[in-house]
Amino acid sequence: MMYRMRFYMDLTLTCLCFLLFYHSICIVKPEERRKNIMKRKIRFALGITMLAIFFTGCAAGDSDEIVVVSRADGSGTRGAFIELFGIEEKDANGNRVDNTTDEATVVNSTSIVMTIVAGNKNAIGYISLGSLNDTVKAVKVDGVEPTVENIKNNTYKVFRPFIIAIRDDISELAQDQF
Repeated sequence: MMYRMRFYMDLTLTCLCFLLFYHSICIVKPEERRKNIMKRKIRFALGITMLAIFFTGCAAGDSDEIVVVSRADGSGTRGAFIELFGIEEKDANGNRVDNTTDEATVVNSTSIVMTIVAGNKNAIGYISLGSLNDTVKAVKVDGVEPTVENIKNNTYKVFRPFIIAIRDDISELAQDQF
């Protein structure tokens, strides 16, 4: 699929844009305590702590501590998660604010997220759908399982496109790559 876009800066450039793939996020648990979450409930949560309470069924007074596992700031997966679930907001000055809880265990790789979540029944995290394996369970969002087929038919809506933009006056050699 090819898109044409115009970028306006000091001058107008015409670029060719190509959809490379869709980046989809899934929320993972070690067990299937709660199998579904409504996306709108995540948006209204004050960061991922409320999300974790909802998923695990833990409430005040429960002796089991919820372990929230998040990717590091600057991670593409974290960026997608906070964007797609509405965890990121803008302050009065228009600056982006990430409302991920300060109590989250922040890690720098998907494999560490999965290892921590798989090893703790009260842990919750998020990963790219392409990394999902049988060590953790994916949770349905709005009643829809995170699968490639459900992304293609637009029923699982937690994804964003990755598009590459190139100048339309590139060399023949470069054109052969697209």
